[in-house]
Amino acid sequence: SLPLLNLKAGAHHAGWQNREAAAAWERIAREDLTFPGVMGMLATAWTQLPELHDADFLKPMLAKIAADPNDVISRYIVGTSHYYRGDYEGVIRYLDPLRAVVPREPRVHLYTAMAHFHLGHKKIAEERLASLEKFGHSDPDYYYCRSVMRRQTDFEGSLRDLETFVRLSEHRQNSAAKVFKM
Repeated sequence: SLPLLNLKAGAHHAGWQNREAAAAWERIAREDLTFPGVMGMLATAWTQLPELHDADFLKPMLAKIAADPNDVISRYIVGTSHYYRGDYEGVIRYLDPLRAVVPREPRVHLYTAMAHFHLGHKKIAEERLASLEKFGHSDPDYYYCRSVMRRQTDFEGSLRDLETFVRLSEHRQNSAAKVFKM
């Protein structure tokens, strides 16, 4: 069952076995894109792999996209990987079209917002981030992203957003290092 497979993936992720976790979460996502939290965890598992920056890392996913340009999961993995590789134009190319396909997936909005922000498209970045508000999301990373965007214009608000991020992240799996950094 998908819930049991999700538990297995979570156990792998807790043990830093991210390749195994990613495979399980990918299987869930390919069966049910709306399974709670699966897209975010899939991105987390893939982007925590040590070979993320290797030249050939994305080749298997890019081959899947070449065979099927509408492969949501492969586009999602490639787009999020581009974010952590610092290729913000790649993020927009692969993830922006997914906003219409999986509109309630916070990571699609977060990564495209931050990509636009890093490229200097501040207005679009703010719009992408604000689009999450209508979905009543509960993703702590929203506050982190908003903090980054507000740092130069509203430093006090930026600090409040970081505090909110930390408070909401404290008991999430594998978040101790991220919380410490903040």
